[in-house]
Formats: sequence, structure tokens, C-alpha cells
Amino acid sequence: FRSVGYEFSDQDLTLCILHIEKILNINMAFDWEVVKVANAPRYKLDVPTVQLPLRITVKGPAEESGDFLTHMIEVLGAHMEDFENFLRSLDPSAFEDVSVSTESVDLPPIGAPTFASEHPVEVILNNVHPEYGFTTDIRMYVIQYVKELVKDHLDVSLELIDIEYAGIIESEYGTMKNSISLPLRITVKGESKASKETTLSVIKIVEDYNQEIKDFLISLNEDVFEEATISAESFNFDSIIEMDIEETVHHVQIIFENAPNRYRLSATDRKSIIRFVKKKLDENLDESLGLVLVVDAGDIINAGVLSLPLHITVKGPAAEADFALAFVIDTLNDHKHDIEMLAKSLDWNELKD
Repeated sequence: FRSVGYEFSDQDLTLCILHIEKILNINMAFDWEVVKVANAPRYKLDVPTVQLPLRITVKGPAEESGDFLTHMIEVLGAHMEDFENFLRSLDPSAFEDVSVSTESVDLPPIGAPTFASEHPVEVILNNVHPEYGFTTDIRMYVIQYVKELVKDHLDVSLELIDIEYAGIIESEYGTMKNSISLPLRITVKGESKASKETTLSVIKIVEDYNQEIKDFLISLNEDVFEEATISAESFNFDSIIEMDIEETVHHVQIIFENAPNRYRLSATDRKSIIRFVKKKLDENLDESLGLVLVVDAGDIINAGVLSLPLHITVKGPAAEADFALAFVIDTLNDHKHDIEMLAKSLDWNELKD
């Protein structure tokens, strides 16, 4: 299975873990008990793939403890076809040709001390069409692509927390003709504190995969990026130029189609959906924007249509205020399946269609 950028939704991830737990409980040797199956940190792989790292806790005879891991992998391996079919039931388009394998991996022990650190990396695009300006939506797509590359190729001892746009910097590249600067604030977690080596390792990932980045840019706009070259270097966070920040309020409706006529969401269900929407916006909104508030705007009377009107407040650079609503709607549309599944789980009898 190859799909750079695919991520399990929170609900699908939970369902996957429960399905794995079910396979193990049914098929493990009778004298061993599965205590807990939990999600674990990602680890490094050298090919594009979807990872589902698990930390599985079992208990059984002490004299057989050395065989736990081998037996679990054998059990999971024997039932991978079952799990593949389960994945297809979650998302038929994404997992139509999926092939699943299982292997052991060394994970940091629970409770091991870790440190979060921020690293400044400037991605520089040269030989770009002279009349092109780096639009906010293109910047968002590029940052997301770089995030997936770093996540997949970062050293096994490190975990990527986030990559975000750092802002405008006073850089010679920013004033060079046919050049675009993309300063990034890259946050990672590991067993050691911030080091120059970590910054250099991220820079090396960008440089090693600059052709892949260029191919991605060409897929966005061939005329602009056909002759582009990509490089990366460190910069100083102190060189970031302060920008005017303003808050804007946006009126958005979540519309549920095929709901029973005159059906209304209960107050509790509305709060659950709003909490979920806030979480998704917090996690996925464009890097230049910050979520301030999501509140219930009350019912809009529209016979035959079930909707949840919201007032969504975001903050960001004043120059990008006009684009904020589009980013909010795009983010919610990207997660409309998750919102739909949540609503069905709240009232299956009424909302199953």
C-alpha cells in the first residue's frame, strides 16, 4: 500500500486497535492473556507506507515469556487477510489494494525521559517563475508534504511532533530574483535535548528528497516550478519578522443529508460534535492560522435539512484574513467522513443513512 500523507482518523485507529485485540484474544495460546493493546509512536521505515505501531501487553507463564513476541507475530501474520478485509470495510478506496505485514520493533520503554526541541529549517526554492507569489494554500500543501517526508525518514530515535510555518525572515534568499523562502519551525521529541545534529538531519532529508519535493511542486503548478531547484539550511528564529495578527469570525454550517424530517440534534450531541470539530481544526488548520473559539450558533429553521450552524473564530496574519474561511471549510470537508461517523455513533437509529 502506497499513499503518502494518509492518516487514520481517531475513530478508525480505535477500531483497528480493537480488531487487533480481538484477533489476539481469540487466537492466542489459552494460558496467555492479552491485557492491553495501545497505539505506540511511529518508527522509521524506508518506503512510503501506513504504519500502525502497537504496544501489546500480555501476561502468562514466566518460563514462556521469551516466546510472547514470536507467538503474537505468528498469530497476527496468520490473520492478516482478515485484517486487510477489515481495513477495506473502513475505507474501500484507500485500502482497495492493501497488503499488510507485521514485524517486531524496538520502542522506547514506558516512562523513558524525552525532550521536545524546536529546529529552524529554511526550505529555499530557486529558479521559480519570476511573476509567481507563494500563495498560502500552496505553502500549506508543501509544508504537509515535507512533514510526511520528515516523519517517514527521521532517525528512529526521534519522533516528529509538528512542522509549522515560522513566518517571514530577513534572508538574502527572500530578496533574490526568482526565489522563494519557506522558513519552518520543526518540533521533534527524543531522548536527548536539542542539538545541531538534529537540525542537520532534517536538512539532509529535504536535500536527499529534493527531487520528490520538486515533482510534488510540479504536480501543483508545472509552469511555475518546472525549472525549480530545492535546497535547505538553518536560520535564526530571532530573524523572524513580527506580523500584524487579527481575529476573524466565520459562520459555517455542518449539513447532515438524508436525516429524518424535523429531526434535531440533542444538546449533548451538538456539544460532542462541536468538541470533535474543534479538535480537528486544532490539528489540521493551515499552519498560518490559529483556532480561537468554536461555538454553537443555534438552529437555522430550514424544513427537511438537518444542520449545525457554528461561529468559528480564528487568528492569523491580517493579510491572510480573506482566506481564513476557505481554509476552515476545506479542513472540515477533509474530515466530513469522521464527522458523519461520529454523528451516526451518537444516534444510529435516526442517522444511519
